[in-house]
Amino acid sequence: MKHFLAIGLVAVASLSQAQVSKSGNGYLFRMKYTKGSTLSYAVASTVSGLGANGQPIKVNLPMVWKVANVANGIATIDTLVGPVTMGGSQMGQAEKNRIQIDSKGKLTGQAGTGQQVTPTFPDKPVRIGQSWTAAAPVELPMQGQQKVTATYTFKGIRTVAGKQVAELAVKTTGQATGSGTMYLLASDGSLFRSSLVLNLKMQSAGNAPTTYKVTANITRK
Repeated sequence: MKHFLAIGLVAVASLSQAQVSKSGNGYLFRMKYTKGSTLSYAVASTVSGLGANGQPIKVNLPMVWKVANVANGIATIDTLVGPVTMGGSQMGQAEKNRIQIDSKGKLTGQAGTGQQVTPTFPDKPVRIGQSWTAAAPVELPMQGQQKVTATYTFKGIRTVAGKQVAELAVKTTGQATGSGTMYLLASDGSLFRSSLVLNLKMQSAGNAPTTYKVTANITRK
């Protein structure tokens, strides 16, 4: 179960609710949560090398974040990740966890196994064309916590599917290397959709590393 959760969670290592507001000649990125709110997402991935004879296989991963409380700039969030559906078959059960995140996306408590972690936003406003880098720890089976580093480049504000969004180009390095695009709703900063193509390196005890190509698309329900 953790193996398939890791594949999905690496792909959504940037998932969060944030606020994007104009500040001078740039935009300030901050977390903004409302007590009682719920965010539901679907992660649809295609992973090479998992099927018979190395054929690609589809992996679906639902995620629900419920904001239990917001106090002194810290949000307490109950997360429900899974169950994973691989090739049409359910793998294991959904996993529950409780996390706490501050206004810049920094985890203030200890994450549970397989917990997706939000990026940390920069202290100052970001101008169009500027980038920032954040590292997110991700639990991988039989390897413990690994580092996936993502660089986010702010491309500007545009309209996608009738919604005004902030567009980010994403590049990742470390355990998962790849690139893609993320859209945050300009109205409240929550994730609208994203698309990533990653090469995820996994290693089992006594075996040579295996690299899986993961194409992941995230949509908000």
